[in-house]
Amino acid sequence: GLDVGSAQAVVVIGRKDDSNGMVTVLGSSRVACRGLKGGVVINIPESRQAIQRAVEEAEKQAGVTVQDLLVSVRGSHVETLNNRGAVVISRTDKEITAEDVENVINTAKAIQLSNDREIIHTVPQDFSVDKQPGVEDPVGMEGSHLAVDVHIAVASSSHLSNIVKSINLAGFNYRDIIYGAFAVGDSVVSDEEKDLGVALMDLGGQTSNLAIYADGSVRYTKELPI
Repeated sequence: GLDVGSAQAVVVIGRKDDSNGMVTVLGSSRVACRGLKGGVVINIPESRQAIQRAVEEAEKQAGVTVQDLLVSVRGSHVETLNNRGAVVISRTDKEITAEDVENVINTAKAIQLSNDREIIHTVPQDFSVDKQPGVEDPVGMEGSHLAVDVHIAVASSSHLSNIVKSINLAGFNYRDIIYGAFAVGDSVVSDEEKDLGVALMDLGGQTSNLAIYADGSVRYTKELPI
């Protein structure tokens, strides 16, 4: 896992136990990074060097080598919004399938974007079946109308390309792009706190992030240039 910010590049190498889903941390590193400002790449050679050093130090500590990275991004170029989608279940049996869930999420994330913006996450908040809200998993239920509220994270395509280019020049591949606020929330906010309601503040070198959870899901996130 790579988190490259305005002040430092952080790498953690772990091994997942498929039997219980737990991850054992094998090695980690922190390296000063001057290639980003406000979460945006401003110097690719500096970014490449910081990423390379951070991964190599973590590899040395872990005693393993890695090729693919899960990459956390943040900064003012990331914007979030809430949206809603709905589909009609027209089959005779009215049973909601996983394909119906996928279709309604795709409907919710069909938003208009400029050419330099792309969706990096669509997080379902709540499903409703026949206007009954609060459904966590509608698969297997019967209904004629399926709706979903989602939280969408949108990022700058050019910035993501510059991050990927820095990673490739450092000699690595990226496996997936992850919005840093979601990664932090999944790591430190418990399910009970998400149900009760909690505000999470992540303080970075040049940007900070506010995330608000309620009713079991993220409801609001905002990148702050402070």
